[in-house]
Amino acid sequence: MPNTKHPVPAAGSVARDKYDRIIELRGIITEADRQYYGSGTSTRTDDEYDRLFAELYALEIQMPSMPRDHSPTRNVGWAQKAGPKVKHVEKMLSLRNIWELDDITKFYNSIPEGTAIATPKLDGVALELTYENFRLVKAVTRGDGEEGEDVTHIAKTIRSIPLLITSHPHTPDLCIRGEVVMYKDAFEMANQKRLAEGKNAFACARNAVAGILGRKDSRKAAEEPLRFVAHGISPHQWELFTDYAHVFDVLSTGGFELPPLKFLDDAKSAAFLARAWEDERDDFAYDIDGVVYLANSFASCIELGVASRWPHWAVAFKFAAQVKKTVLRDITVQVGRTGVLTPLAHLDPVVLGGVTVTKATLHNIDFIRQHDLRIGDEVWVQRAGDVIPQITLNATAAAVTPLDTRGRAYRFPEVCPSCGTVVVRVEDAAAVTCPNKSCPEQLVQSIKHWVGRSAANIDGIGGKIIEQLVERGYVKNLFDLYTVKVCEFEMLEKVGAVKAYKLVTAIEESRYMSSESFIIGLGIHLVGETITPDLVARFGSVVDVLNATKADLLEMDGVGEGIANSLTQYSSVPENTEVIVALMGIITFEEPPDVVPTGVVLSGKKVCITGSFEGMNRDQLKRYLLAAGAIVTKSITKDLDILVCGESPGSKRVVAEKRGVAIMSLADLQKMGVGV
Repeated sequence: MPNTKHPVPAAGSVARDKYDRIIELRGIITEADRQYYGSGTSTRTDDEYDRLFAELYALEIQMPSMPRDHSPTRNVGWAQKAGPKVKHVEKMLSLRNIWELDDITKFYNSIPEGTAIATPKLDGVALELTYENFRLVKAVTRGDGEEGEDVTHIAKTIRSIPLLITSHPHTPDLCIRGEVVMYKDAFEMANQKRLAEGKNAFACARNAVAGILGRKDSRKAAEEPLRFVAHGISPHQWELFTDYAHVFDVLSTGGFELPPLKFLDDAKSAAFLARAWEDERDDFAYDIDGVVYLANSFASCIELGVASRWPHWAVAFKFAAQVKKTVLRDITVQVGRTGVLTPLAHLDPVVLGGVTVTKATLHNIDFIRQHDLRIGDEVWVQRAGDVIPQITLNATAAAVTPLDTRGRAYRFPEVCPSCGTVVVRVEDAAAVTCPNKSCPEQLVQSIKHWVGRSAANIDGIGGKIIEQLVERGYVKNLFDLYTVKVCEFEMLEKVGAVKAYKLVTAIEESRYMSSESFIIGLGIHLVGETITPDLVARFGSVVDVLNATKADLLEMDGVGEGIANSLTQYSSVPENTEVIVALMGIITFEEPPDVVPTGVVLSGKKVCITGSFEGMNRDQLKRYLLAAGAIVTKSITKDLDILVCGESPGSKRVVAEKRGVAIMSLADLQKMGVGV
């Protein structure tokens, strides 16, 4: 593959400042994505994340020659844990977030035909329903945008989802998109019921919905008050309708619940609506966190097109984060898998956006000192979306309260709360870490990461089981997980003989994995799902990736100082290499078939892939294109040379044809000499 690395601008220049900030933001956002989509938690609010993302996107536009193939702005999200994966016919994109009323006006004025529709931005779980011959045959979550989880068995228990539709007799096959939500009153009743049964309450309605959709037993899910609110169809079916108004009319006639709709004829009314709905957000039956604006005409949508991550025909105006005052009652410290100690605030309960908040992240030791946080202080807490809340202001300190009437200044632990080892503060950094590689809590978090779907994908091993395995001494490193016997699992709480056997079987099955999954599972800081496939493609094997020098790593696009340092430092620790060698002795790697280089058939050509291909997935096709010298992109760009089309190509083909891009099939590529 040709080296297309962007040259680093001269030190001290404006371009270098932008370059460094882009690299920094990519690292921050990638880690935030890993936390949010991988574990359902985050150390950043939605508002903070969105603004960081917007800053990165703006900087990348200012630095067009800097490669973006590995930037988070090229991705939609991260895969979630649940059932079998199903590819979407057309990618389920995110929406571009905006915060200013002027941006609403700019969006409205960009619409060629000048009419728009506004709907509330529901704070639920996105779902796509596929109907064939009028009957519901598939329900798939958004997942990572490319593919989601098959939750058909759960969807069929949701009463607001018709199992049979007859609203559009000439179109028996429909692909409908919407959000699964739980009404506020139903959420409160569900939590009261759970507490009465001795169960933990759901943190928020969206968490409740996600948990219910992930269940295997549809009978229990049928008891839950879920609702599906439809908000459109997949773009590959736009040709069946004239505009969104037509779609909403069909959906309404077909028995689908719709969100409130506002048809807009001018930019002023569009901006006014945003503030009106923000003032009325508490009056809605379900949680909303903004307003979605859509170009009404599908002709306008096709003309506006899409970017890699979001469409240009829709935007989401985000409401300001909700803030309330409460009292700080305690501060505890959590230990992460890399040894970083993160302080957590324990608060008097306060309701924010329909969620009862009792905890908030404090980030690090410097945050506590900067805000002079002390037990008993009144603090302002902010929550925006399904994330861990944050303290934004210490009201007690801001009021210049005499120190003798306040609690003592908080002292950060000098030893790890898990293993008692003296902690270390990294020079020129806010992080305080536990250097003990045998720290029990670090091990627990490492195993949780290893068994996750993007890594070993071991079903059934949750946090409670992992904690017991470590506490009892059955597991002292990742390799030990593969030595636990059925009888040892049976010794754990709430693990009977049948479950113990299933757990051992699941562990055995995980011995077969890809090189990418293995490296991701190691949990190396900054080396996640975005960059790992490219590391394997560049170096060829797990061993070669881990033995790569810093200089070799820095030659790759998307690899900066942070990733290179993290990977080389991890590989230099003897304890890490010992475990890796042991694991590689029992793991069988499912390597992709060899791809024979076909020279420069497509050298320098920008190629995009759309649709599905019999006997080959997109990743395999991408390898063949790269071997032929192509530059593979994820979206239709102005300088695109070729669009490779499979079955059900969707709107990308329409856009490509309009722009005069060459359309090719696998057969066309074979004629050119590409070895597909």
